[in-house]
Amino acid sequence: MKKLLAICGLVAVSLMLASCDGGTTPGELNLTFTVVNSGTDVQLDWDQIEGADYYTIDVDGTIIDSTADNTVVTYTVTAADAGKVITVTAVGADKDESVDFESTVETGDLGSNFGEASSTDYYSAAGFNQDGDPTVYSLLDNGNYSNFDFWISDGAAGTDIGEIDLVSPNATYGGTGNFNSEGNYSTAWGTGYVAPTSGYLNIYPGAGGIVNGSSYALWIDPSDNGWDLNDHFVRLDCTGIGGDGQVTMNTNYQTVGGLLWVPVD
Repeated sequence: MKKLLAICGLVAVSLMLASCDGGTTPGELNLTFTVVNSGTDVQLDWDQIEGADYYTIDVDGTIIDSTADNTVVTYTVTAADAGKVITVTAVGADKDESVDFESTVETGDLGSNFGEASSTDYYSAAGFNQDGDPTVYSLLDNGNYSNFDFWISDGAAGTDIGEIDLVSPNATYGGTGNFNSEGNYSTAWGTGYVAPTSGYLNIYPGAGGIVNGSSYALWIDPSDNGWDLNDHFVRLDCTGIGGDGQVTMNTNYQTVGGLLWVPVD
């Protein structure tokens, strides 16, 4: 059972529980997590269980650490150990609980009508709802300007498929822009599950354009105030750029506010 909860302004997750039959020790771990260190890490918190010999923390089935009973009940998993499933086990008490970070990511795509629109009928802007589902919009759709999270442009009349950039909605570029006040940023994704912590630009790449087969990090910062738990991170996977400016792109939206982890293959 998985659902998102907000507790005291911090993000926690109800957990997929797994208990071994035959255990007689009462109590549950009540495992929760808090996003810390500007989104790069998560702090795990759990309740001690009577009878536990010690606790192990594993990431995607591999134990990364253990803590002694009745001494440590919090543990921070760093970006270096980011994974799809993190499990805490009370060894000796037959109790374990997990948080599945893959389930917090909403995957989608921008469809076949997304593209650089200066000389075509493609829609060039995209936005995400609170569940992480994407919608594409025409740059002329002023009734939806507030919903734009990014748009694409080659910055000039016509369509130069070698110069298509990811652009923040508050940036003026190629004679258009300033759709809303969101100060969003993009950069190259790099490797692994964690979005980059630096290198972001309002207009990215700014020279040379996006590349088919490459992935990009989108930082959605609605208040344009730097990182906080109201921000969201998205991995954009470019799967095609057509000669007429069509861009096909898969989206992977982290629904947990502020968290840079996007654990998808």
